[in-house]
Amino acid sequence: MPEPLDLLIVEDNPDDARLMLLHLTEEGYAPRWKRVETKEAYLDALRDPPDLILANYALPGFSGPDALRLLKSAGLDIPFILVSGSIGEEAAIEMMRLGASDYILKDRMERLGVSVRRALAEKMLRFEKGIAEDTLRRKRSLFRKILDDFPYGIYIVNRHQEIEYANSKFAADFGDWASCKCHEFLHGRADPCPWCENAEVFAGSTIERLWHSDKTAKDYELASIPIKNTDGTISKLVVFHDVTARRRAEEEIRGQQNFLRTLIDCMPIPVFYKDREGRFLGFNKAYEDFTDIPRSELIGKTVMEILPSDEAAYHHRIDLDLIRSGGKVSYESHYTNPGGKRRDIAISKAAFMDEKDVPEGIVAAFLDVTARKRAEEALRASEEQCRLLAETSRDIILVHDMEGRILFANKAGLDYAGLKKEEAIGRSILDFVPPEWQKALLERQESRSKGDLSPYLYEAEFLKGTGERVPVEVSSAPIVRGGAVSSILIVARNITERKQAQADAVLLQAQFAQAQKMEAVGRLAGGVAHDFNNMLTSILGFTEIAMAKLDRGSPIQEDLKEVRAAGKRSAEIVRQLLAFARRQPLSPRLLSINETIDGMLKMLRRLIGEDIELAWRPQVDLWRVMMDPSQIDQILANLCVNARDALPQGGKIAIETRNVPLDEEDCAGHEGLKKGNFVLLAVSDNGCGMDKETLAKIFEPFFTTKEAGRGTGLGLATVYGIVNQNDGLINVYSEPGVGTTFKIYLPMHPEESSREGMRPEEEIPKGRGETVLIAEDEETVLMVAKRVLEKLGYKTLAARRPNEAIAIAESHTGDIHLLLTDVVMPQMNGKELAQRLKVLFMSGYTADAIALHGIIEEGVEFIQKPLTSAELGKKIRKMMTEV
Repeated sequence: MPEPLDLLIVEDNPDDARLMLLHLTEEGYAPRWKRVETKEAYLDALRDPPDLILANYALPGFSGPDALRLLKSAGLDIPFILVSGSIGEEAAIEMMRLGASDYILKDRMERLGVSVRRALAEKMLRFEKGIAEDTLRRKRSLFRKILDDFPYGIYIVNRHQEIEYANSKFAADFGDWASCKCHEFLHGRADPCPWCENAEVFAGSTIERLWHSDKTAKDYELASIPIKNTDGTISKLVVFHDVTARRRAEEEIRGQQNFLRTLIDCMPIPVFYKDREGRFLGFNKAYEDFTDIPRSELIGKTVMEILPSDEAAYHHRIDLDLIRSGGKVSYESHYTNPGGKRRDIAISKAAFMDEKDVPEGIVAAFLDVTARKRAEEALRASEEQCRLLAETSRDIILVHDMEGRILFANKAGLDYAGLKKEEAIGRSILDFVPPEWQKALLERQESRSKGDLSPYLYEAEFLKGTGERVPVEVSSAPIVRGGAVSSILIVARNITERKQAQADAVLLQAQFAQAQKMEAVGRLAGGVAHDFNNMLTSILGFTEIAMAKLDRGSPIQEDLKEVRAAGKRSAEIVRQLLAFARRQPLSPRLLSINETIDGMLKMLRRLIGEDIELAWRPQVDLWRVMMDPSQIDQILANLCVNARDALPQGGKIAIETRNVPLDEEDCAGHEGLKKGNFVLLAVSDNGCGMDKETLAKIFEPFFTTKEAGRGTGLGLATVYGIVNQNDGLINVYSEPGVGTTFKIYLPMHPEESSREGMRPEEEIPKGRGETVLIAEDEETVLMVAKRVLEKLGYKTLAARRPNEAIAIAESHTGDIHLLLTDVVMPQMNGKELAQRLKVLFMSGYTADAIALHGIIEEGVEFIQKPLTSAELGKKIRKMMTEV
């Protein structure tokens, strides 16, 4: 099959061109050809390079040499055969020198096929050689690049100690090495190095060693390898690596390891480390001391071999879990040493990794927390005791932050506030402090925030959830955290009873002083009266004798009568003084006060006048008393005269008697009263009343508020003396513009207790949990009423002022079934307060006196002081059952 051939013919003779084609066809080619005659056409044809060029030597305007030069300048490797009719030898040689493949004379055209085949074969050889050379060149270049880019230094030394090759790393470290011997260049020696291993390497050994270069001051790791050259000789290939940093790192690591070993060994807490099977690799001295096991008996063993089985299995399982998964863990457990001593420990473990980030083992450290555990248990017990103390304490215990928000409240505090714990936490402390006390609290709180750490002790008031105010003694102390006051502890104690006791003590002291004063005055009055009575006896006696000696018509007779009348009046004053001093002669007998009063009502009405109404309200079956009837006369006469003088425009006087049984609670709010059965004699008026200053002096002898000549000042002193002489008690209730009530308690005679018809003691009806609001400005009366009602089964709310009672009534969430209120109180009377609730009035005045003065309407519920358990219980129960 013909061989295809792309052919370019440079010929101006077409016949010669056809002859060329004929010979090539005969040679077995199938030419695809193109003929050109000019330079331009030739260059254009080269753009699609042919397999072969046949060119005539001489053409008009163009020539074969020109075509060859253009081909070479184009850098194309195309066989170029010169075909010419005649060409000299020199011209032919020149053409061959220029790169022509061959030249053929036109008269020897039969050689063309052979010449073409040879030219094409040479081209193929050139092509293959070029590929081989290029491949070798690239491989050499790549190898050199690999060696130059190799991070290790490489150089080759021949048998003459000459450096034949070195890569760029070598040059970078040591500089220009050309034409140098290794011992001169690397070691600065004129002769080969005594330690040189060239002989061994040239003999076929590979040697590795460390080398420190003084030239570079670096450490290297060397590998000397024998290599065989193409001529059969042996050279030394040296590969070296700078290990200066590694050596320093290794030295640093060794130093760090030594440091860490020393540090761990010096640590006061036990530290140990294990391999991935849980075997001990090492530990510090603290661990060895803690375990009481020698090092030789621990290294290489697992915890399973040294601890009790249950304890060991627990620790070993944690170790293996850590080694499998990595990470760290902290937990608390215990350790039992070989001697059986058990201690609590807090341990932390962590897996340490190898270079592939795979767990290689664990390291652990632990603390002996036995003492801490015991301290914590003691602390928990102490905290529990403190909690129980706080919760069972009757004192209010609160903790609030520096903004006043409550952080803690004990049961007593919650009960006083009427809140649940979750409702109290976060509330402001000011919610439980009356407005007038809030400024002082805020000032103390501000002082705490500035670093005041001193304890405070002061009195204040606590505002209950019902609105009731409770007097408290407050102990306050700061709670310091982080060097600063973080919160404040408050302990508030209800001092209502103490306040009452203090008030009672003051009252008792005043009463004792008054009693001493009255006793002293009584002794003085008795002594004066005794001496004065002796003188009056002489005066009246000698006057009577003188009058008997004179004639009835004698003018001196009238003068003596005046002397006798003055003496009798003086004797009456002496009698009153003796009554005050309890020294007058008595004729006591068992009597009914009602009968005595009935017998003197006409006299009393004449005594007080027609413009004053006298009301008489005796109790049926009144108990009898042992006393002189004339003393009852004296008491009523003096009290009614005083009442009359308080009613210059007329009015009403009421006399009342009652049986009054008193127990200890009934007497609690009234000094001088003692447990027992008494007959009450009350005299009331709706006159002008008296202020407190006047009340304090009314029983003093010769004290009077009347103008001169209208009173001796002995009337009430006489009453006081008579009551005391009969072991009784007198109380006075009076308000300016309201009126006055005198209450006299005379002891029932003991024989009355066995008298036929004496009523048996009745059972006091009990409450059923109803709520009673008590409004009373007198602290002692308030406490008595509260105690009596709570004993009877009622719930109580206490208020000392009307506005406080109103606040309680408005804020109390439950029902208030009854208001027990004093009729007369500061700021607002009980009548105004009673418009809001069902009410039971109480007063030291009699009901008649109260109604008469218009303070309350007639028919309203009313109870007199002193309050007794029986009367109060019956009255309230009756009102509770009424619809």
